[in-house]
Amino acid sequence: MHRTKAERQRDNLLGEVTIAILKEHGQITFESLLYRLKFMALSEPEGERLDALNAALVWIMVKAPL
Repeated sequence: MHRTKAERQRDNLLGEVTIAILKEHGQITFESLLYRLKFMALSEPEGERLDALNAALVWIMVKAPL
């Protein structure tokens, strides 16, 4: 399956966030992923990484059974 560059960036950021939460001995939940992604997006200047963070946020919100 071929993924776009944006999809790969989104997935990489989801992995980065997941590892960061695990390193802090936190639980991986939709809420913890959303919180960390929002925090990262606030400190990110405009660009591809910010776009990928926003895409990851949207992806989690669509998938989350909240």
